[in-house]
Amino acid sequence: MGDNIDSSNNPLSFFEEFFPDGFNKMYDEFLHFDRQYDKIKYEIIDRCTYETYKFFDGTYKLITDKSDISTLIGTNWEFFPDGDLECNLPSPKIIESDLEFDLEKDSMLIEKCYCSSLPDCDIAYVCAKEYHKISFKKGLETTLNSELKNAIKITDDAILQKNNKEVTQEFIHKLFLNATRIINHKISVIDKITYILDCQSVLTSYIQEIENHYPDYVSREKSLYLQYLPPKIPKKNCALKMISSKFERLHILLGLLKKDEFVEQDLSLDLFKRAFDGKELTESLKIKWTKIYYGKCNYTSALEMVQQMENKKYIADYNYSQLSLIFVQNDGSPIKEVGWKEASSRKKKEKKISSRYTPSDDIQVIIHNF
Repeated sequence: MGDNIDSSNNPLSFFEEFFPDGFNKMYDEFLHFDRQYDKIKYEIIDRCTYETYKFFDGTYKLITDKSDISTLIGTNWEFFPDGDLECNLPSPKIIESDLEFDLEKDSMLIEKCYCSSLPDCDIAYVCAKEYHKISFKKGLETTLNSELKNAIKITDDAILQKNNKEVTQEFIHKLFLNATRIINHKISVIDKITYILDCQSVLTSYIQEIENHYPDYVSREKSLYLQYLPPKIPKKNCALKMISSKFERLHILLGLLKKDEFVEQDLSLDLFKRAFDGKELTESLKIKWTKIYYGKCNYTSALEMVQQMENKKYIADYNYSQLSLIFVQNDGSPIKEVGWKEASSRKKKEKKISSRYTPSDDIQVIIHNF
């Protein structure tokens, strides 16, 4: 899968190994489960009334309450909320277990009968019957959904370790390509074709969940996994979303920016916080970026500040339309989206001139101390 994803940290390793051989084995074991009662986790769907059989006269009586039992055997019994019956008898034993298969629905009904001999009595037994339903589909869904949650967690943990946007984009791109390969070439050849769509939907959910977590790191250009991505929903105009631990320290960042004259001295903390609370913006905050460099407003350093915060994962992501709703130039004129793109190009050129000290260098120190 490439340099970024090794076998020890592959979020999709279970699905790669499970399809198709693991699935086929799981289904085969289900079909032959009549010899493996002890390996199943039963789901009780019904439990009948306890019954007492009297052999000396051939009569049959249903026990409906405690008094019936006490009258019969002269001992104290108690019914518990889960339906179990407790007395001074030996532990019940299973004397019968019948299977009824429904091959069309891949389910089975199991009837289990529990019996105990009454002490010093050879004419009666106390019995209980349980009915259990076992569904292959339910067991499969439980397994796959559990592994889906695990895959998403491993992916989130791995992404947090990436040090820049390009590396993260490449990592997610390779994951999605691998998920698509499993959907198209491994799940599609399982023996029981009626479950293909159910299994494929789990990997589709994985792709969509990761895309939902990291929308700005997912390429929507022509790719094999494009068909599995959810429809692109236009974003609301929202402020940048900062992690809570840094949001509570914004007064420090504002003080550092004022000290180096990047923003106005009278900029309020409340207005500055609105730029990072992630809430919808209905109009521009008009925070003036006042730093002058070579006679012009240097909002390239504003872009550097945002990019530095993203690299350190203080904010999740950003786009130029957000920045245009937050910052304006020192004279109050707007900064259009194309202006941010040009600022990004200028920043790359400035990096090549190592001897020139720029406001962006000051921003790096500020974010380091934030």
